Amino acid sequence: MISNDEWLQRWQDAGQVTVVTSRDPVAKLLLEACRTGDGVDIIYFGGSTPGLSRVICPRRLFKVKGYDSIYVEAYCRARGADRVFRLDKIKLSYPKYVATPTHTTTTSWQTNQSSGRTRTGTGCLIYVIVAILSILILLAIVFGALGT
Repeated sequence: MISNDEWLQRWQDAGQVTVVTSRDPVAKLLLEACRTGDGVDIIYFGGSTPGLSRVICPRRLFKVKGYDSIYVEAYCRARGADRVFRLDKIKLSYPKYVATPTHTTTTSWQTNQSSGRTRTGTGCLIYVIVAILSILILLAIVFGALGT
């Protein structure tokens, strides 16, 4: 039996083939997120913290020659770093999509190819502002109705 380190080295040396289409619904969603730069809210049942909910920003999906599984290379907001996730250990949370990544990066997966400009994450800020405004409007309605 080989050690985990030996297995990992063989896996890394085997070569990767990029996945561009798939019939798998999770793979389809992740491929779309790769194209749009959106984050995806998942629960990952692998790694050192199985069952942890996290938001990932997928860069690409790939298969490793000699292995059956599909993997996703992504930025993990929970870890604040790039990670590789095995597709069959991913369950989608609800909602499936989250706002644009809140970290700034200069990697090609998030660069607008036509202009070369890098997107920055403002999606979460917009949701927070809308939520605060909604609460303020509700409070104004409630207290306005009580004052009359």
